[in-house]
Amino acid sequence: MSKESQYYQLGSHVKEIINRTILITGNSRSGTTITGKILGSCRNCEYFFEPELLFSLFAIINQISKKNWKLLFETYVIEDLVIKSAMGRNLNMRPQDESCFLNTKNKKDHKTRLMTNPSRKYAIRHAEKKIPTIKIPDITRFLSKFQKYYPKIKIVICTRNNKSIAKSIKKKKWYSEQKLQNFTWPFYFYKKNQIPFFINKKQAKKWLKMNENEKINENIASNIPSKNIRFFKLNYDNCLKNKAVLFSLIKKLKLRCTQKTFKNIDSFKQIKK
Repeated sequence: MSKESQYYQLGSHVKEIINRTILITGNSRSGTTITGKILGSCRNCEYFFEPELLFSLFAIINQISKKNWKLLFETYVIEDLVIKSAMGRNLNMRPQDESCFLNTKNKKDHKTRLMTNPSRKYAIRHAEKKIPTIKIPDITRFLSKFQKYYPKIKIVICTRNNKSIAKSIKKKKWYSEQKLQNFTWPFYFYKKNQIPFFINKKQAKKWLKMNENEKINENIASNIPSKNIRFFKLNYDNCLKNKAVLFSLIKKLKLRCTQKTFKNIDSFKQIKK
């Protein structure tokens, strides 16, 4: 193998875990958070709420080679997320946070993890039973290439009435000039102006001329999935009318409910404005 063609990959234990992954996305304020809690609380699911590094990884999926991108993605998901979580490391126990471990698991499970064998061999064996369940909004426009990389990963896209999404985002003021300049999204520069990663470079000039409402609507438009993506659709408004929709999705994903799952489904209600 020549130096130019050399590439790196992880051990054989990685492929099956990655292929079991469930990715939850869609617009912010479309129900991705409660959907993540419900699916993440199912048996053997290991839930991760908006892992920061993944926003940056998706932002550069078109800028680095497939093999290098997959190495970074798999190392992060398996080593930093799944194994550490399965072994009780890096668990967030702050009840006020959406990423709190107790949103999807119970205190007994936390204690069990802290008492597990710390060896590398045991950690990998324990992780091999897990289903990584990752919630990360606003990445829909990157899914076409991502699905080519990982055709077996299940993608759930949350939808909601666009007017309701826009109204909810407006109240959060996420697209005000002050918030846009200080948000934690990855940015690129266009004529010395910061442009969020989910806005295509071809739209950058147009984006700069938009007012707050137009930018919100552009973000909503950027999260419309292309026709070549295979995904499970979950409509927030339909779930409010009939929670059986949630059980139907769980069945389609071949997951099994826990007591925490039923509790999270019972808590499914109108998003706070």
